[in-house]
Amino acid sequence: FIEAVQIQIESAIWMWTQSSPARFVESTTASDRVVFTPLSSSSCVSYVGMVGGAQMIGVHADGGCNVGRIAHEIGHAIGFYHEHTRPDRGNYITINEDNILDGYTSQFDEQTGREYAAHPYDYGSLMHYPVDGFTSGSSSVSSVLGYSTTDTISVLDDPFEEFLEIYENDLPDETLGQRYFLSSIDKTMGYTYMGANCVDSDTSSSDYEWEVGEW
Repeated sequence: FIEAVQIQIESAIWMWTQSSPARFVESTTASDRVVFTPLSSSSCVSYVGMVGGAQMIGVHADGGCNVGRIAHEIGHAIGFYHEHTRPDRGNYITINEDNILDGYTSQFDEQTGREYAAHPYDYGSLMHYPVDGFTSGSSSVSSVLGYSTTDTISVLDDPFEEFLEIYENDLPDETLGQRYFLSSIDKTMGYTYMGANCVDSDTSSSDYEWEVGEW
């Protein structure tokens, strides 16, 4: 990676280490590790959770992924799904399926059977899409419903207003899809599911690797 992208990756790692129990140890030998891998496209990609072996987090080689987008992908590698795919999402948002770009509907699939009830729905999550995430740019959805005709996600007003009353600092511009920090609920979930002392610094599953020769 070029130096600018190295700094982006290090900053994204810092977002997690300063706000959660997650720790990253540089390694080229750990049996299970994540490898930040250069991509020619501007996409940023990751598996969800540990898949074992040298696990890729794909990052645009020339800086097309900003720090927040890389942190979002690290969240996936740690085990976080998209917030807008929660099984209880229908109480908080509406997914406008007709507006989703062809080939990207899986990014909005509901994750049934997963436990989220202990934590409020988080409009401010680092793992939430913006309202126009993967929009096709055209739709027959009526603007009378209170959102853009091209939005893929629309919020339900009452729960959104209740969220803002409690967590206004997590969504200062009232716009979904922020990529600046882990929200209060992101942090709580991190400590709940990883634990205050989730890994030892010598544990291979907490390691990350810079690809040799790609710095």
